[in-house]
Amino acid sequence: ATGGQPSIGLRAPAHPVAMALLRQFAALGGAGVAGPSANRFGKVSPTRAQHVADDLGEDVPLVLDGGACDVGVESTIIDLTRGEPVLLRPGRIGRAAIERVLGRSVRDRDADAPRASGTLASHYAPTTPVEVLGPGGLAERLAGHGTKGEQHAHGAHAGRIAVWSVSEPPQPGRSAVPGVPTVHWEPAPADPQRFEQALYDALRRLDRLGFDRILIELPGRGAAWEAVLDRLARAAHQAMKG
Repeated sequence: ATGGQPSIGLRAPAHPVAMALLRQFAALGGAGVAGPSANRFGKVSPTRAQHVADDLGEDVPLVLDGGACDVGVESTIIDLTRGEPVLLRPGRIGRAAIERVLGRSVRDRDADAPRASGTLASHYAPTTPVEVLGPGGLAERLAGHGTKGEQHAHGAHAGRIAVWSVSEPPQPGRSAVPGVPTVHWEPAPADPQRFEQALYDALRRLDRLGFDRILIELPGRGAAWEAVLDRLARAAHQAMKG
């Protein structure tokens, strides 16, 4: 439970099914529940019970279905072991809300921080390589798709591309880019909380469809997007290295 460290991470669930499970467990004399993540290490987190079943199969005898996740990305993790709060992983509960409760500033993660879930450079990644691009970069990337230069830059198998974008496709109402039949376009929510909720479900769905690359338009900036930008950077890390 501690991963060999002198500290331990405590989850604070809010879901009524999780709370009911913990109350019943305590009533039966239970002292604590070990709660690792319900996905293979480094892969996209589940946001539905079916995702857990798809990932873990017969390795788990029971999946408790509480419906689709309300948030969609992993929880905020704060280190409180060293005298001042440090943000290890951003989530829906933002830095400003935590600072209001604690009455002091929250520092960024440093080299001495304890190990925590989801803090590796490459994490939350589907099998299909992911690229994150700004609106201008997305248009430029698609304009060069299929050309000799694009093949050289992104590999000989860059062929079929899926785009998940807050912008409209070149022709509204079309899922494909005119003149580029190997590009599949799907709309992404422009609201940060809805984007956050839909992100992993979209990554899993597009991954299953067998595209060669998934392009995601950089959705926004600022505190409301901090958790999303963190997850996108980790999901795209291997593709960026390549």
